[in-house]
Amino acid sequence: MLDDQGTLFSRISQALDEIELSMERGSRPPESWREYPPRWRNHLFHQIETIRYFQTLVSSEAGMSSDAASVGSLSSRSTLRGKSLKSLQVAERRLEAMLARVEGTYQVLMSTMSILESERAIAQAEVVMRLTDLAFFFIPLAFVASVFGMNINVCVPQSILSLSSLSLSLSLFPGGVI
Repeated sequence: MLDDQGTLFSRISQALDEIELSMERGSRPPESWREYPPRWRNHLFHQIETIRYFQTLVSSEAGMSSDAASVGSLSSRSTLRGKSLKSLQVAERRLEAMLARVEGTYQVLMSTMSILESERAIAQAEVVMRLTDLAFFFIPLAFVASVFGMNINVCVPQSILSLSSLSLSLSLFPGGVI
């Protein structure tokens, strides 16, 4: 288990380095990276729990076997248990350090993704604002053109002056019709 932990650490560390370097360069990390840190956190958490379980087993076994063992084999078993307990403690510290790094990188990754999504939303809002500005100009003109393009005699202006004033007032006040 402890040998596999080294392989696990090197792979996670390499992936975290890639994530951190891509964020430093300002490039957008792939969407698939969102799913890796939670998996790593879960795996590392369970590894820590397993190590703690083994530590309790080794500690409790040391207390139980001291009563039944002979004096010569007791010292060699005690030394072996001490080394095992020490290596488990080192493994636990390494796992906790890696878990802290994964959590930190995950938080930075989520913050970066939120910033990128906010920038995209701002760009879309600017496009909508331009479209609204165009609509503010063209909708009243289209209304005036449609009113004066009708072939009915309901609103027959008396002179060209009244026609001009009506069209000018309708195009200058697009918020409401007079």
